[in-house]
Amino acid sequence: MTNIKIEIENILKIINARISDIKPILPILMSMVEMKIDENFAKQGRWNGNTSNINILSGGNRRWTPLSRKTLENYAKSKDKRPNATILNRHGGRGLLGSIGYRINNNSAIAITVGKPYAAIHQFGGRISHPGGTPYIVTKDKGVLFISKKKADQLKKKNKQVFYTKKHTIVIPPRPYIVLSENDIAEIIDRLEKYILN
Repeated sequence: MTNIKIEIENILKIINARISDIKPILPILMSMVEMKIDENFAKQGRWNGNTSNINILSGGNRRWTPLSRKTLENYAKSKDKRPNATILNRHGGRGLLGSIGYRINNNSAIAITVGKPYAAIHQFGGRISHPGGTPYIVTKDKGVLFISKKKADQLKKKNKQVFYTKKHTIVIPPRPYIVLSENDIAEIIDRLEKYILN
């Protein structure tokens, strides 16, 4: 019985030491989190659809709201001509997905940062009160075409007609991309348990 007691005490000491220092497992866990967030983009959303409480644990199997018809039309007319662009990843590595950073924080946590000014409105949704004044022209073949202010000035000097948008509200639906599902969390906990017990 004494040998069993000593063995259990030794196991508990090892577990306690591993729980108090998870630094060695954090890079693996961080990689798992990164893969799951990448999967959110690949599947065009994996969230629970609850718009009133969006957080890291809001993962599920619901897809993001599709891009509006108007947005898709504007993409088709744009310089990069990507009418079939995926939601939130129109510019690949230069876009939102490419701006997500992961780092180990204080040897005890994983920090996730997003380096785009529009990151929060896509995660949580929101309304943008646009002041208007964006120049555009109307063409026979492409319809409405937004242009730069510089281009508008050049066209006006040539007596071409330029229009400007009026004050309006843009509604961006939530498309949570920094979320983990219950299955994701279970996989991460399973990996952590293996680290602690092995």
